[in-house]
Amino acid sequence: MKYKDQIEKLFQDFVGADAKEEVWKEWVRVNGMEVQSLRELLKSDVHDRFKARALMILLIPDFSLLPFHWKDSGGRYIYIDWFDAGTFSENLQNFLAEFACLTIDCDPKQGDDAFKYNDLIIRILEGLEETSEWAAKLFERFLLNDPEIFWNMETASGYNPFRDLLSNEKVSLKWKRLADQQMHSIIIGELDGILVPRKDFEFALRCYTDHIQMMNYDGKVGYPRELFVEQISFLMSTDKISKYPDRTLFSSWQLGSILSGIPGEKHKDLRHKLARHELVYAIGEHGKFSVLNEQSEQVAHEVFEEFGPEDLELAQIIEKLISERLVDKRTAELEAVRKNNEKEQSIELMR
Repeated sequence: MKYKDQIEKLFQDFVGADAKEEVWKEWVRVNGMEVQSLRELLKSDVHDRFKARALMILLIPDFSLLPFHWKDSGGRYIYIDWFDAGTFSENLQNFLAEFACLTIDCDPKQGDDAFKYNDLIIRILEGLEETSEWAAKLFERFLLNDPEIFWNMETASGYNPFRDLLSNEKVSLKWKRLADQQMHSIIIGELDGILVPRKDFEFALRCYTDHIQMMNYDGKVGYPRELFVEQISFLMSTDKISKYPDRTLFSSWQLGSILSGIPGEKHKDLRHKLARHELVYAIGEHGKFSVLNEQSEQVAHEVFEEFGPEDLELAQIIEKLISERLVDKRTAELEAVRKNNEKEQSIELMR
């Protein structure tokens, strides 16, 4: 069955025999074919048969495919930020999810549309119960990685949809956990050489840990803490990662926030493993833990206080790093004094 026939059947099944088409036509005549009017309609208390029309107009790839009165010429909006699926009735949510699945499957999904469909899935998952069959079908269509490769001075492709899903507070933990498990498979696949990233900057392990540290800034976990603990446990229980020598998993200045995100005696061993990876195992030329500022120096002191007494190797490394930091600070202070003296001498000569 063609896409047009599928959505027509979906629409007719939803609105039933009494579609109120004349009422709809009158609304269009009075309000005009303006997107803002559709937004207001979705926020109102009108019958779902009219809200279903508004949603189809906002999301359909081509207006000529609509099974009801609107513009005859081709066109599209694809506005996904103009509705809150959580405010819809269960029937309307299911209609929206089924319509989205049909559209995603039939549209070429290129350019901006592909990104919008991913965002649309997250938006619909906000409202659907986690037991909904349509929630599961939508999740199957969700792309963990960006649909297309991009890079600029501010951002780059590399599993940003995964980050967006995890950071959305309205989405059920069920889908976040499933997405996280899929990331685990991709990471291990790349480390085993079975999978190859599209670009070096899309290396899954790097993207995964970068997103984790940015979503857990200052120890404030941006999603359920139990999932965060599972993520760190995965990293430390997988030999190819826990003994990954090329680089640290997290930035030196962020390690303290990551460690504070897994507090308590229960997770002490996990914190210890992570600290050892970052300070002992990661010895790559461009990936070593460094004490370069007050934040990373504080992290070093905290790790030393907690694990130094029982881990001599770790303690010695931290002492060396702190000592080098003190030397660097003193050198910088002396250099500042020297430059200041030169300036004063040059001014004195001009008097």
